[in-house]
Amino acid sequence: MKRVRTVEGSCWSCKGRRVKCDLAKPSCGHCQTLGAECVYGSVRVRWSTRPNAFQARIANAPGSSASSSSSSSCELAVYQKRALEYFMNRLWPLFTSERVACPFPVDAATRDRTMLQAVCVISDAHRCRLDRRNSESGVQLRRIHVLASINQAISRVGMARGPQQIQLLYAVLLLYFLDGYIDCKTENAATLSHQMGIRAIINSSGGYQNVLASSNDALCLLISEFVAADLSSALFRNTEPFFPPETWPLLSTYRVWWASDKREALKLGMLFQKIAAMIFYGKGIQSAGETASPKQVEEFEADFSPIYTSVSSSGQAGPPEGHDAGAPCTEESLLRGEFLRAYQHCASIYLYRVICRYPAQHSIVQQHVYGAISKIVAMDDESKLLDCVLLPLCVAGAHLRNASLQRTLFHKLDVIHRNLKFESVGCIKEWITGLWSLEALPQGWTELFQDLNPQAVVI
Repeated sequence: MKRVRTVEGSCWSCKGRRVKCDLAKPSCGHCQTLGAECVYGSVRVRWSTRPNAFQARIANAPGSSASSSSSSSCELAVYQKRALEYFMNRLWPLFTSERVACPFPVDAATRDRTMLQAVCVISDAHRCRLDRRNSESGVQLRRIHVLASINQAISRVGMARGPQQIQLLYAVLLLYFLDGYIDCKTENAATLSHQMGIRAIINSSGGYQNVLASSNDALCLLISEFVAADLSSALFRNTEPFFPPETWPLLSTYRVWWASDKREALKLGMLFQKIAAMIFYGKGIQSAGETASPKQVEEFEADFSPIYTSVSSSGQAGPPEGHDAGAPCTEESLLRGEFLRAYQHCASIYLYRVICRYPAQHSIVQQHVYGAISKIVAMDDESKLLDCVLLPLCVAGAHLRNASLQRTLFHKLDVIHRNLKFESVGCIKEWITGLWSLEALPQGWTELFQDLNPQAVVI
């Protein structure tokens, strides 16, 4: 094999691999792809967890605190350290739409075997999808070990409240996203089983209110993603969500996957609340054999109508009181506006298709289909918000018959798949390709989504 001449000033990771470094900082392209630590500098600092002779004598001395409680970092195997590094640098940032993810409690993971195993197995599974370095059989074996550790933890401490239960919730949530995002195509995927386990842990902890109040930002973010997946599944299957509508305003006061800013979090949180309320309303009139109330439909229309700021809505021609007239409108704020409107169009499609029972090709339905797609297509391929519009993409894409727009939308799916490396996106691609190949769309709402892998998590 021809050796590559390393670029002067390359990071140590690229030097070790003998690949050309693009010198990007704080992390070069190779390190970002591999989830490796990117370190520049003339001297490479190495650390070892193996104690020297003096440290060993101190650690083993009678009465030494080190002898009674050994450092958790010293107990980590090499593959565990690599898995933690990969999780923090490559995988964990994918769980949020923000450019910078909230801190993950690495210390808690290193102290709890079950939580650590869950972090390692989801990291190994994702890295296997990325570069095929890890063995599929090895990933599945470690997955079995995590399940065994969870069973042991439940039998040891039961479902009593406490720190161990929080770490257990972390582990089961990570397994849920492992099977729902990464391994949903494998025969061992058990997303629905993990879903029941998470609900049981939350209920035994006094409900989601108590869990959120006692959780750090990382756990709140994972819970928000779990609740959003529950809503998406209910929308696809036309079933009642497990979490009631009032969950969303409370959830939005904590760290959520769609925004770190409280005002932005509440905007989409309130929209999710209205969507959940609409699903419950629809199931109610269906079971009663009734039709939708025109007044209720008008209220939902007002809730889901895409809103743009205007002079008339503010009631004044100048900037509002307290507004910084010199503050420019950022690209991020514009993108978040389009992000919100994509979800508003998605909600409107469900309103007219399920509540009002309009056919898929109805002009009112199609105007929201094209509205949602226009927002998604306009998103920059580099924006993390694009990776978080799979729900409106699925709902609008399922009603799309224009071949040119289908190709454009599929390109966006390819971009998201490349960004995330989640097999759930692959499941969406397979499902929507089969749907578009049909001569005519199924008339029923649930029939549109019946071939979408039920193990796949979509938000």
